Amino acid sequence: MQITHDLHVHTNLSICAEPEADLKGYLKWAKAAGIKTLAVSNHLWDHAVPGWIPWYGPQDFKHICKIKEDLEQITDPDIRILFGAETEYSYQDHKIAITAEVAEQLDVMLVPNSHSNISMPTAFYPNLQQHADFMLRAYHDILDDPNSKYVTAIAHPFAAVECPYERELLLPFISDAQYRECFEETAAKNIAVEINASVFCKKTPFQIRNSEFLRIFQIARDCKCKFSFGSDSHSHNHMKYVQVCGIVADLLNLTEPQIINI
Repeated sequence: MQITHDLHVHTNLSICAEPEADLKGYLKWAKAAGIKTLAVSNHLWDHAVPGWIPWYGPQDFKHICKIKEDLEQITDPDIRILFGAETEYSYQDHKIAITAEVAEQLDVMLVPNSHSNISMPTAFYPNLQQHADFMLRAYHDILDDPNSKYVTAIAHPFAAVECPYERELLLPFISDAQYRECFEETAAKNIAVEINASVFCKKTPFQIRNSEFLRIFQIARDCKCKFSFGSDSHSHNHMKYVQVCGIVADLLNLTEPQIINI
């Protein structure tokens, strides 16, 4: 499958992105990758929601809105640029770290249940079951939040970020029945499941085929979920990996009606 959208790109407004990761550079890479719709989804914790850690201090809504100055200068008829955000899950309050007032101003809203490195107590790491349970609880909390109606996609679902061990080890600690419960509700709420290039870009096609993540996506597919694609780029050249999502889509036998229409 040819991937024509990338809804998960971080510019240098995300403090974890490369300093040169500007919108102009992404446009060049997007065209080379055949992308027709690009969403700039910088990290965001809405400061109207308490509990943000110092890392999110500068990354509030006013900050990510700076990209609008660049968006206003884009007049390219071959690519559509959307204003998005990858917001956060608040473990303290068990909800999405965004208000409806801010969410309504986004074209795309991604929410991860797997930012263990940010939102999970570090004491959970040694116990894989506890780590997996954290992501499962986060997933349900995101779906149960009243602002879930604004969620475009669950970002890199169950793929623990900056995990100190192989993150696929966590997946068997969640049962198929529990995955189905998550994905059936995801489908019912018309929220997409993101196929994230960073999960697969270092794997061979054989490894992807035998990946535990592919099996989890098969459950999501069977639960009638729709899918979105994201390179999760923090630098321009990472966008080239977005087409690995096409390999995953083909292995899942996805067709266009199963892809999010945005």
